[in-house]
Amino acid sequence: MPLQMPEKELNKLIAILGKLGSEYENERDAAGIKAHQIVSKYGTWELLLKGSIPVQQQQFSRKNKKSNIVRPKRTANYAYAIKWAMDSIKENKKIIPTCIHVIAKLFGRTFDEVCEDLYEGKPLPSKPGAKRRKIPCYRDALTLISQINEAKDLLIDLVATVFYRSIDEVKTDLYI
Repeated sequence: MPLQMPEKELNKLIAILGKLGSEYENERDAAGIKAHQIVSKYGTWELLLKGSIPVQQQQFSRKNKKSNIVRPKRTANYAYAIKWAMDSIKENKKIIPTCIHVIAKLFGRTFDEVCEDLYEGKPLPSKPGAKRRKIPCYRDALTLISQINEAKDLLIDLVATVFYRSIDEVKTDLYI
């Protein structure tokens, strides 16, 4: 049985076959040779024209081209970060200043602003004339927590909550 031809390769072949009608002899020759090379990888012209070479549908990935980290489905949410901190305090988890610094750094706030929001139990509305807040990036969060040695499990839990991930996903991405 012949190999499956990826849809991308089939589209490339179609584009090359279009050049066979060129008015330039060299372009036609090069297109014929390249088309034959592509078809030869997957079978013969006869198999291709009879439809016997299966075409593998292109799978669209949400992965970033520069890394194996999958892009988040939604952007990070500061309100969830504050809720995570409040829930952790209620569960008697020790929220150390490092966690507050990470939240502040990720969301472009000061340590005091995050503490104020924690004290109020919810994010306070921004002050009039305040500049627009930073939207954090998952990769930045991983880089930030990889540089911190204390309370690693707590920070992984924070990143998982804020970026809508499982703890296992964050651990995998962190230790790639």
